[in-house]
Amino acid sequence: MRESYIAEFDRRFAVAAMQPGHAFLPVRGKNLDLTFSLQHERTVNQDNTVHFGPCILQIEKTHWRATLAGCRVTIYEQLDGTWTIGHGPHIVGRYNREGLPLQLETMPQRKPLGKRESLRSSRLPRLNTTTKPLTPNPNRTLHVL
Repeated sequence: MRESYIAEFDRRFAVAAMQPGHAFLPVRGKNLDLTFSLQHERTVNQDNTVHFGPCILQIEKTHWRATLAGCRVTIYEQLDGTWTIGHGPHIVGRYNREGLPLQLETMPQRKPLGKRESLRSSRLPRLNTTTKPLTPNPNRTLHVL
């Protein structure tokens, strides 16, 4: 069946490509290692650990949150046997088969602020304190919804 049916099918229905090459496009912006993995949800314990099988995985501090205690995280069990812990778009830990931490890719460091700049002044608009305080206008009516 394989030799006769496939050969006959190809002879009747095969169509030559209009252009040379292939139609596959590269994937950008997606981590395929995480996409093609077994995914398990866990809740982070009060000591910033997650139990996974026989291992207890310690989550290190992050620069964007002091602790993940009580948060739901996803453990990605990858094809090579390593584990990755993710919280939303963030990767918070990578571990080998024995549960020992692997080195995370380091985030680029921010440029330190100068002497006259502060974190507060660079993020918040400066208040104009030279204007007079607002006084109620007796001609304006106030509508409460």
